[in-house]
Amino acid sequence: MDVPIATSLKEVYPEDAIEGQTKRWNTLITKFKQEYGKLPDFISRSPGRVNIIGEHIDYCLYEVLPMAIEADVLIAVSIHPESPGPSKVRLVNVHSQKFENKEFEVPETGDVHIDPSTLEWANYFKSGLKGATELLRKSKSDFKKSIGMDVVADGNVPSGGGLSSSAAFTCTSALAVMRANGVEKVDKKQLCEVAIVSERSVGVNSGGMDQAASVFPHRGNALYVSFVPELGAKNIAFPEMKSPLVFVIAQSFVAADKHITAPVCYNLRVVEVTLAALVLSKIFGLKDLPSDASPLGYSLRTFHDLYFTQKEGVKDNYSVSKPDFQAQLQDLVEKIDQYLPQEEGYTRQQMSEITGISVEELEQKYMTKFPIRADKFKLRQRALHVFGEAIRVIRFNELLASPPPQNEQENEELLKSLGELMNDTQDSCREIYENSCPELDELCQLARSAGAYGSRLTGAGWGGCSVHLVPESKVDAVKQKWIDQYYSKKFPDMTEEKLKEAIVVSQPGSGSCIYGVHESACGSNGLPELKPRTVKGEKKLIAKDEKKKLSVKDKKKLSVKNELEPRPGHARDEMQSSGKRELVKSRPGVKHKPDKKNRPGDSARKPNRTHESDSASKQTRKPDGNRKPESARNPSLTPNTQSTTPPPLQPPIKPSTLHKQLTNGEPAS
Repeated sequence: MDVPIATSLKEVYPEDAIEGQTKRWNTLITKFKQEYGKLPDFISRSPGRVNIIGEHIDYCLYEVLPMAIEADVLIAVSIHPESPGPSKVRLVNVHSQKFENKEFEVPETGDVHIDPSTLEWANYFKSGLKGATELLRKSKSDFKKSIGMDVVADGNVPSGGGLSSSAAFTCTSALAVMRANGVEKVDKKQLCEVAIVSERSVGVNSGGMDQAASVFPHRGNALYVSFVPELGAKNIAFPEMKSPLVFVIAQSFVAADKHITAPVCYNLRVVEVTLAALVLSKIFGLKDLPSDASPLGYSLRTFHDLYFTQKEGVKDNYSVSKPDFQAQLQDLVEKIDQYLPQEEGYTRQQMSEITGISVEELEQKYMTKFPIRADKFKLRQRALHVFGEAIRVIRFNELLASPPPQNEQENEELLKSLGELMNDTQDSCREIYENSCPELDELCQLARSAGAYGSRLTGAGWGGCSVHLVPESKVDAVKQKWIDQYYSKKFPDMTEEKLKEAIVVSQPGSGSCIYGVHESACGSNGLPELKPRTVKGEKKLIAKDEKKKLSVKDKKKLSVKNELEPRPGHARDEMQSSGKRELVKSRPGVKHKPDKKNRPGDSARKPNRTHESDSASKQTRKPDGNRKPESARNPSLTPNTQSTTPPPLQPPIKPSTLHKQLTNGEPAS
């Protein structure tokens, strides 16, 4: 499955977001033209995500259930002509008052240096570039270094909020680099794998869930992500209900900057679950625990599969039924009580004695690549959370796949069951995995008291955001409870605008895409450029070919540089890719014969419960840790995350109807 090439903002955002997103995209392109004196060739885009359930278990190789949100990262790119010597990359952020311009060279060797100890937003672009470059080298024998680029970035995913701003930025960067270097069809699985590995360049064990949730989703669906025996991502439709599922995201405004706190929080958890797998394999006398795709090479999922293969005679643990797999997890939970009894944790010396690995080797292999600070390691608690959370993900997915409720009572029972699983996750995060904080606990308690079915932290934890399953009729009551008893008390000077950013009612959004601005810029499909004009104190976007209709007085009021509603001419929707992705030697901006197959709308899906897999080809996926490093310098602002079911793809808009769509959000005819 390839990353789609969008032909309209309506394919990317819900109807009620079109007007605001049009202004935002035009601002991005105007900024690009101001900085570089030209229009970009294309824009790459990837969203943030909220995890519905499955916290801190992706890097243990267990399944998770996130969804994309509307908030996203945009990267506008213009490529340089190929030339000998180093390539130059110039980076500008729309929010230049917060994120200063950067410029660096890509040497002929193609290797880009990243200092993970330096907090700067450019590192996230460099990490995507580095990962994409490594993939391109494997795909093209003559590829050495990335082509030079002019870049302008814009993000509105809150950094440090647990909504994966860093994953969104890395995915968008890798996608931009691949496109700029001639990859016309970017395979979703390859992009996801590149982004997962790339984030390690900035010094945090980030997980595969965040990247998958940024790349794969269809709008209106959750995403069931698996990591073994290969990366898999299934779009999961929510059941048709008498009252719709509503997820509300609430920001604690406690910054969870993994780059800073990782040694005692996030990275420490990754080390603890890795050591738990090693210790348990020795306790049960398992032979040759194989290395896997987890951040440090050994995971609780691999221990799990090996245990039931060697001790219980299961031939292929990947093929067991979900009920049997759930029973296995419950068995492991019970065994932890007996075989990992120490509540206070295990010292390095104790783990060395159990595993037969010297303290020095333990430190060198598992505590150096991503440094941690700890004297004792709570293996018991971390394993209990992982196995318990894996059970909750299975149960949650089973509930989503159950027959739709036939009456209000069944509707209520389903919502309560889903909510209880979310509440159980929050309890486990607070008491066992110890990655909550008082502010998140308070937001959850207030929401439940106002009528939420389920409330839990989302993301790495230790701050950031919470997610809540709320009856549609109780959304206003929950929001008011937070305003009165949390935000007004803790942040009495909070503005109305900031409050809107703090509380977001969300439905699942769409994943990564490319928007081919260069085709419009070249006039290949006759789309006009846009100019804002002020008439009677009101700003309006008008087509360039309408300018002649204005009075002389009105023409004088055209004082802002040309802007463009980014939109390619002919594009393709997501297409099934049966083989390797196609590498095209030419660069964006060069005309090619349009692909008449797989035109948008050819494979329109009905809202079946489980869509066929978007995912995986043939390699075991490499999840990283969990939530991405929400660096304080990650270029993201706060989201307006609402989504609806996507309309059918529109044909290219005629010049005469373009203005109508942009100002009114109406479909073009």
